[in-house]
Amino acid sequence: MLITYVGSMSYFLGIEVKRNHTLGIISLSQSQYISSILNHFDMLYFKQICTPLPTTCKLSLDDAPKTTKEPFEMEND
Repeated sequence: MLITYVGSMSYFLGIEVKRNHTLGIISLSQSQYISSILNHFDMLYFKQICTPLPTTCKLSLDDAPKTTKEPFEMEND
């Protein structure tokens, strides 16, 4: 088996990969994939809306419901 280095990865399975070596950050984006889906269904120029959560929101297992009643209680918050 021969493995060849062809440079830094920029796309993988429809996901754009950007790396900042200085800060040690890897960013993943599916904007091109999403645009192709919207274009396929003639929705590319539909009105945009904001996301319901801030893009910087970090979720953890501590946020998940612990009982069967909690999801219903969370709905009412």
